[in-house]
Amino acid sequence: NTLVGAVSGAIPPVIGWVAAAGPHNLRPGILRWDLFLQPQALFLFTLLFLWQLPHFLAINWMYREEYIRGGFVMWSNDDLSGQKTARLAIGWTLPLLPLCLWPGLAGFASPWFALPSLLATGWLLKLCVVFYKTGARPDARKLFFATLIYLPVMLIALLIAAH
Repeated sequence: NTLVGAVSGAIPPVIGWVAAAGPHNLRPGILRWDLFLQPQALFLFTLLFLWQLPHFLAINWMYREEYIRGGFVMWSNDDLSGQKTARLAIGWTLPLLPLCLWPGLAGFASPWFALPSLLATGWLLKLCVVFYKTGARPDARKLFFATLIYLPVMLIALLIAAH
């Protein structure tokens, strides 16, 4: 359910990008489906999809008892130490590192976008590793709050670097 939720969470911003990027002289009811496959749309989808996973994993582990009481089968249900959840968070954060290079390589942003995005992603990864080592609720909480800062930092950097 977490992966499906990440897909459904990543799609609406991409729809907004397609609506804003598409030509405005089309007849009503015509959608430019090709815009969904543009590098910018694919980057946005991938960023939002991957970002949601460590974000939600931190929430899921902190509130795993509530999810269990509610009858939800989640990744963190049987993870008392936090190590399984932190490994998953690390695994979903690592692909964000090469993603930082995509806008510059694809030519829709300045190559300098890589610097702030790699720093932000490295910080997020560091917090995942700290949570893995400690398995402490305060470290899961720090990871969660870091994800709240991470996404706006990435999007603002992209906006500034965009061509």
